[in-house]
Amino acid sequence: MAIGLVATVSGPILATASMPLGKRDGKTEVVANDAGDRTTPTAVAFRDNEKIVGLAAKQGKMRNPVNTIFQVKHIIGRKFEDEVIQGLKRQSPFKVVESKGLAGFEIELNNKKNIVSSMEVAVHVLRKLKEIAVHQGGKDVKDTVLTCPVEFSDEQREAIRKAAESAGFNVLRLISDPSAAVLAYEIGVTKPHDPCNALVYRLGGSSVSVSLVNITNGLQRVVTSNTSRECAGNDFTQALAESCATDFKRQWRMDITDNKRAMGKLYNACETGKHVLSTINSASISVDSLYEGVDFHSNVSRAKFESIINVPLQRCLQVIQTTLQENGMSAADIHKVIVIGGSTRIPKLQNLLKDRFPESELLSSISPDEVVAIGAAVQAALLSSREGSLSCSPSDLQTPCTAKSIFIKVVDEAGSSLLHPIVPKHSYIPLRQQHYFTVPKDQDSLSLQLVEGEPTSFLDETTKLGKIILRDLVSEEPQEGKVTLDLHLKRDGTLEVTCSESVSGSMDSLVISPSIKNT
Repeated sequence: MAIGLVATVSGPILATASMPLGKRDGKTEVVANDAGDRTTPTAVAFRDNEKIVGLAAKQGKMRNPVNTIFQVKHIIGRKFEDEVIQGLKRQSPFKVVESKGLAGFEIELNNKKNIVSSMEVAVHVLRKLKEIAVHQGGKDVKDTVLTCPVEFSDEQREAIRKAAESAGFNVLRLISDPSAAVLAYEIGVTKPHDPCNALVYRLGGSSVSVSLVNITNGLQRVVTSNTSRECAGNDFTQALAESCATDFKRQWRMDITDNKRAMGKLYNACETGKHVLSTINSASISVDSLYEGVDFHSNVSRAKFESIINVPLQRCLQVIQTTLQENGMSAADIHKVIVIGGSTRIPKLQNLLKDRFPESELLSSISPDEVVAIGAAVQAALLSSREGSLSCSPSDLQTPCTAKSIFIKVVDEAGSSLLHPIVPKHSYIPLRQQHYFTVPKDQDSLSLQLVEGEPTSFLDETTKLGKIILRDLVSEEPQEGKVTLDLHLKRDGTLEVTCSESVSGSMDSLVISPSIKNT
């Protein structure tokens, strides 16, 4: 059995997936934990004589907030002075402290203060997942593929890998969340020759991210990825909790907004209610002895919930527009939209995505919590099924590509110019291309300029790479000339360009060295 893990790295929930080759028709399945749940919260609670991992730790964080760590995925591998760490330090109920230059946690056991590193917490979570996989599979499981967000640094990725190895795993590969999502839906497998642009929309509890993935001939290329922590699924829960607190105040003349314990209990109830409203039209939110012995009971309809979360929902969707604009793309350029993260179950969110991408296929048939884990399991099964040892260095998994787009600027005798994109940003190296232009029969010269830059900032941030001039184009033939441009971008970064005109036979060429061409 090979397994894929969405470990301490992607969203507030963990999932393990397995794909036994030759068994159960080779299907990928998500493994349930010892509580029967298909997802395991990334929470670890430290007590004097034990360590509790998963749902029990999450449920007990109100009683043991200082010793319950539940956001290690944001901390592992980061320097203590990182702005993300400083933000968590201000907001988290547990104490985030410096540990050997990195971020760690201060807990209290047996009336003594102890420092626990983020690596130790991650190892506890991963060991728990390994126990689940072994229990379900009936034998030891080691081979695994881990996933992480695109924006994770090399230090964070290495920390995740070390934590998994310390937990007893043999890490075959570490892939990005968007790549795993594409694998889960087998995009590029059934129709490998059809180019596809996929937008992967992840809405987790503490962040939202949008990734653009191009799939051509079965090869994936993550074009870009944007992540925002200014809005997330937790904002929906918080908005619902504040609305319920207002209802409680209106009914009992008691303001609980400044009482952390009461708001924490209400927040947990609203979190459950939010999940229920993703599947049915109403949910009952009840908290016994919410404040000063008074119980709270309220029935919330889906329509009311959608009204409450409208503002934070629009902020979460704004990231999509920003990402498309930065890459010079529109909704028409997207063929498929994949949703991952528990909050993407909200029907209104999916309807808004369909409205924004009317010509695209919205892929949501797999549980959003499990998409990335399933994709990782598919990759793990493919890798572990190969005979012989599998050893890949980081350089083996990287493909050189162009850093910016390359354009041809055509200038005619009248001085007017027109831009033609010939090499898109992030194109694989090496590459060969051929482009064609026509020249009016009465035009005797043509100037072609190669420039580098991006369409969104073309007036300010362009680099002139070179110029080709074709002369003596006028001939006795009563037809327009056809100009052929051959482009060869070599593996070492050298760009060779040859330009010829069919009627007059005029030709020119140039070679641009890597020191000039910034790719």
